[in-house]
Amino acid sequence: MLIADTRTEALRALLSTRCLSDVASAEGTNAATYKTTATATYTINGNFYSKGATDNVAFSSGHKTLPDGYSCLFVVCLDSSGNFSTVQGRAFKSETDVTGSTKYRGYELSTIGEAGSSVARKGGDLEDYTSAFLPTSISSSVCPVAVIKVATSGATFVPGTTDLGAGTVTDTYYDISVLPAEMAL
Repeated sequence: MLIADTRTEALRALLSTRCLSDVASAEGTNAATYKTTATATYTINGNFYSKGATDNVAFSSGHKTLPDGYSCLFVVCLDSSGNFSTVQGRAFKSETDVTGSTKYRGYELSTIGEAGSSVARKGGDLEDYTSAFLPTSISSSVCPVAVIKVATSGATFVPGTTDLGAGTVTDTYYDISVLPAEMAL
């Protein structure tokens, strides 16, 4: 069977675009950067690519500021030329539901004011998994290789400006093959 014979575009993309190695993502050496400490072997539309370990990678431009007390997932991607990019998911907070279970609620971030600060607006039902807040639209010309979870406590987080090692930021790194469907990141 050929991938082209697969009936749905989503299934074809899942089968033909994936990271085949653990990139060992981590906080970068310089402020406000991330890195990979292992070679990435990945496919995009069925073609093989690789990218060596890379330090001091900046977040893509255009991300919204994460308000104090919120978390957000950033997907790290590689294109066919080995260029990194990040895609920002929805902000979320943990809440306790009526049964006492921890659930997660998404928030939409709106940029306001000249300083580009963000305000969060509650949206949606409580979710069991934080992976519900991964970006829903990632270009088919890139391969997701990692997820960076950023949680703030005591200050905002400005992607590309705020140091991931700041005392007000908790950063957690997940190396992935494809975007997880149901996972508490």
